[in-house]
Amino acid sequence: MKLSKTKSILSVILVYFLVTIGILAASNVGEHALAENSSLMELGRSYNISSNAYQSGSINIIYPQISGLANQKSQDFINALLKSEALKAMRFYSDFSESFTLEIKNNINLATDRLLSVEYVGYGNVDGAAYPTNIFYTVNIDITQSKQLKLADIVNINAELLKNINNNNYLKQNPDVTFEYLVDEILSDDANSAIRDSDISLDNSIDGVCSYLKSDLLGISFPVRHAFGDHVEFEIKFEQISSLLHSSYKDILYPSAHSEQISVYLNNETLAFDTSPIVENGRVLVPMRAIFEALGAEVAWDGETQTVTAKKDSIEISLQIGSNVLYKNGERIVLDVSAKIVNNRTLVPLRAVSEGLGAGVEWNGAQQSVLIRTN
Repeated sequence: MKLSKTKSILSVILVYFLVTIGILAASNVGEHALAENSSLMELGRSYNISSNAYQSGSINIIYPQISGLANQKSQDFINALLKSEALKAMRFYSDFSESFTLEIKNNINLATDRLLSVEYVGYGNVDGAAYPTNIFYTVNIDITQSKQLKLADIVNINAELLKNINNNNYLKQNPDVTFEYLVDEILSDDANSAIRDSDISLDNSIDGVCSYLKSDLLGISFPVRHAFGDHVEFEIKFEQISSLLHSSYKDILYPSAHSEQISVYLNNETLAFDTSPIVENGRVLVPMRAIFEALGAEVAWDGETQTVTAKKDSIEISLQIGSNVLYKNGERIVLDVSAKIVNNRTLVPLRAVSEGLGAGVEWNGAQQSVLIRTN
């Protein structure tokens, strides 16, 4: 009898254990991201970006996560925000009683030390619906302040901005979608208010006006009828709206006015260039041969492939004109900006090549200067 009772107790414990394991395994499908073997790395940016996946049944959402940020608390907040914003689409469709399919991927539009701009794009389809819906929504983040940004945080929203939107081409080549159409059929008579409320939406909303940032432009996405693609994006060059950019972000998004003032120092000694440094996408670019030779590297130029190679000790780096990829001892590293030719001079991203050759780089925003340290 005692043996039989003991076996019964053990059986109950075993069943409980197996059920618990099953519950945990099931919950992992919906609650935990599935890491992919892909990453976006760049010398000179203070964090790396990788893609994670949320997968559950017919739901597949790919979203970015960052790593390597010095402030772990900020990194955790940003990663939670990136995931939460990505999953808005799932929460939105969860309001339907019918089953649904959801496929969402992400594109990194801008990734600098200060700003991260991500777009989520894909489609959703409710069982029994006549057609799937094209989905587009975004999130903009100030990395240093661990803050989600609205359009109004970046630019003054007024009649001048509306005029610039009206005068710009949209991405979808559909002649029926014009700004007047948006005002008449989508935004009513108060377009100014609708754009001012861009990025201000309920947690579960993915069908409002939203904004995104690229290296040289501001994009604004509007919802439209399915016949027109469900969403349409207008893009405005920063140079066209430089006077509207808030001072907090103007120097980052449109720093051209400060390019001629930038000074570069190597171990506290001023470096002289025959072509002035320029700023693009928040990165300083300087003449190739001058910076490599100052860093003690041997420089080789392949005119046929337009590729520069620099060697120093056991390090070899190479860049191709027009490409945003740097190779360091064979390792492929993606950059924010590419090497380019300006005034017959090849310019390269200063921080990326300096750090690639083992030097330290410090930026002084107040003095508009760069300090390179090799000792």
